Amino acid sequence: MIDAGETPENLTSLVRKFQPTHVLIVDTAIAGYQPGTISLVDRRKIRREDVSTHRLPLSLLARYLEESIGCRAILVGIEPREVTWGKTVSPEVRGAAAEMAAWLMETLTGNRP
Repeated sequence: MIDAGETPENLTSLVRKFQPTHVLIVDTAIAGYQPGTISLVDRRKIRREDVSTHRLPLSLLARYLEESIGCRAILVGIEPREVTWGKTVSPEVRGAAAEMAAWLMETLTGNRP
């Protein structure tokens, strides 16, 4: 797991060293769901001009990873309560992230934390 912050494209060399077959990119995504809802993001619906906290749209990052590493990149969104600079993560997003981490741990290792 890598916390890539605002510039995940700067950490692609770390991902490349691992030589993954799959990369799961998790971020908040406004899709009109209830806060804390986890969903797959159709990256074809992400436009370059969409507002983002990242320097490069995650759809372009996913495509770059797939083309340069040969992995499958999957975007997962967690619906935020609000997106405001300087605000802390809402309890809904924090809970969804913990739920997703537990599910991934159980799915990938067979052990629940």
